[in-house]
Amino acid sequence: MNVKNFILVIAGALSLTCCQSETEPSQVIHNGPTAVFLGNSITEMWGKTRPDLWAENNYVCKGVSGQTVKLMLDRFQSSVLDLDPYCVVIMGGTNDLAHNPSFTASLQGICNILRDMVAAAQAQKIKVLLCSVTPVAYYPWNTSIQHVPDSVIKLNTMIKDMADRYGCIYVDYHSALKDVNNGLKPEYKGNGDDEVHLSPAAYEVIEPIVNVAIKQALGWYNNKTSADKNALNTLISECDNLLSSSQDNVTQQFINEFTTILNAVKRTAASNAPQAQIDAVYSQLSKAKALFETRIYADIPAENVLLNLSFDEGNEGTTQLIAGGKNLICELVSNSNSERPQFVQGHKGKSIKFHNGNFLKIENYQRLDFEGSELSFAVWLKPTEERITNYVISCNGWNSWKLQLTSGNQTMFTVTTVSGVIDMAPIAEINPLNAWTHVIVSLNLREGWLDMYASGRLLKRWTKDEMPKLTGEISHTFAQNPITIGIMSKVGSSQDLSTYFEGEMDELKVYNTALTGGQATRLFKNEK
Repeated sequence: MNVKNFILVIAGALSLTCCQSETEPSQVIHNGPTAVFLGNSITEMWGKTRPDLWAENNYVCKGVSGQTVKLMLDRFQSSVLDLDPYCVVIMGGTNDLAHNPSFTASLQGICNILRDMVAAAQAQKIKVLLCSVTPVAYYPWNTSIQHVPDSVIKLNTMIKDMADRYGCIYVDYHSALKDVNNGLKPEYKGNGDDEVHLSPAAYEVIEPIVNVAIKQALGWYNNKTSADKNALNTLISECDNLLSSSQDNVTQQFINEFTTILNAVKRTAASNAPQAQIDAVYSQLSKAKALFETRIYADIPAENVLLNLSFDEGNEGTTQLIAGGKNLICELVSNSNSERPQFVQGHKGKSIKFHNGNFLKIENYQRLDFEGSELSFAVWLKPTEERITNYVISCNGWNSWKLQLTSGNQTMFTVTTVSGVIDMAPIAEINPLNAWTHVIVSLNLREGWLDMYASGRLLKRWTKDEMPKLTGEISHTFAQNPITIGIMSKVGSSQDLSTYFEGEMDELKVYNTALTGGQATRLFKNEK
């Protein structure tokens, strides 16, 4: 769930509950400009091409080159709501169709983000104008995108339908600027041959169109009809039942977070919120409910265990261990002083102590078991020395995945997917020396996220939105090397003996599934 955007929508919902009765347009006073134009480079260049338009009409230009609708939503508070205009003119989506960074892939996804902007604006009694995407024949910076004119027309149809549903005004630039092939007419192309950006002549065409629409918006009260709240009220009831039945099976932190969201949505449902607001909070509450359900305590099925090492059976003469799960053979490898890892009293029973480069090695594993789309790791760690190469467990090192402690004793997980290498370490989170910390890493490349926990607390979730390479599956294009515990597994014949773990480990587990929050919490509670 995008917390930043959810807070934006919820904040708008809460502001609606402060209104005791509907107010006619003449009674709504805003302290800002007549209209804020929110958009991308087409809007930005409009401000530079026609500066008189803005001063004469009390308009403000807030176009930022290259932005997708997600990036526009991220700055909606500062660029629009904080200015408190009478109207907002929203034009976005073309950079999503062009697959710019942070693009939203589906047309419905683009519209969902536009809807969240509508909801936030209408909650502040700001009139909303939704503009068509201007004609595009193709994107010069991404010619691999096919059927662009058709996609633009489909998106514009959906934007118009959304405007009708949510009491907005649809501003049609496309019809006025298109040629017979639904690209820009030659005279409307920027610099004479730009297939996306507009010429001064094009701005002269669309200015009267939007001016008329703004005048209409100023005289028209949006959303006088009652919103349909049936689906939202049903969802609220389901969430109430879920909360009441889960009090003993979820941490209080997650109960409090979900309760706060649910109460905010209830206030919106009890208010005179417009349909866009109702639909927006329904979507966000659905996501919050789905997330909460993953946080309900749950055991991990035995069939998902790839490796389970408790170390309790080890003793001074042990040269190998048989790991639970896939019954993998773990060989104890000596360091340069012929010292094998030692078994000592640990966090829970015995633990294994690594020192000066000794480690465990597993060779009889099946690669695809450890290189799919989902993988999780759980281990108790007691580092005795801060090292940037305190390696915990590794498969092919940089070429597949590795878990380690690094600078400042931070937990770091590195995975190489079919798209490239990703390093993930939560800022300012450390594992204290000479103390036990339970570390869990849960990877889901199918859905595009990775969670990292410390002693039952979720430190951070990384997603494919911020790390696009976090998708697909783990790379398996290299020759198989041993899985190593206590040192980095390295491609090639030589082993890098400087990458060793200094300290103790206990209850090491690897799973072929991405652990949910509830499974991670249950595992920690069972072992602490």
